[in-house]
Amino acid sequence: MTVSAEVIVKGRYTAVPDTVNGIVTTRTVNNSDKTQKSLLNTYRFEIEEIIKGKTSDKTIYINHHYSDTVYVYEEDGSGRVVGTVEVINPLFVEPKEDQSVIVFLSSTALEREYEGATEPFIVGVNDKDELTLYSNGLNEKNTSETFQTYRLKEGYRLSIEMPDFNFEDTVTGKCVSDIVTIIKANQLN
Repeated sequence: MTVSAEVIVKGRYTAVPDTVNGIVTTRTVNNSDKTQKSLLNTYRFEIEEIIKGKTSDKTIYINHHYSDTVYVYEEDGSGRVVGTVEVINPLFVEPKEDQSVIVFLSSTALEREYEGATEPFIVGVNDKDELTLYSNGLNEKNTSETFQTYRLKEGYRLSIEMPDFNFEDTVTGKCVSDIVTIIKANQLN
């Protein structure tokens, strides 16, 4: 987590998503004029402490990948679209407003805007300065089904195999000072 992050900060999410419709990125799919869309929810974040990296702003914005719109094509090779589905990112975690967290971030092309440098990228801090890793992909929490099935129109459905993430949690239960020491030591290497 520490190596891949450009910026690691402690602070608080202070607002629900600023973008109800999200940020949409598009790319060509199957050499057609159809586009696949990724929906990002953007949250305002107030920095209390910079642990790694540099930013002159006390308020930044963090994008969370919420979902992807997937086009479903006829199997006969005609390229005819039979529907679209919105596939929710199985690793999406709604940040808790006004709770102290440490986030591991990478910058985006936009000023003051960041995204998770890795998954997971949010660590909660309780009032005793103990840490909890937030992720839907942890070994003990990963109880998701192997496939998600979406019903399109009459006679059509789409099944998507969901990956088995099983991230190892080496953070939960540690103190903030322990993690800060590890992060700063990694910066020297």
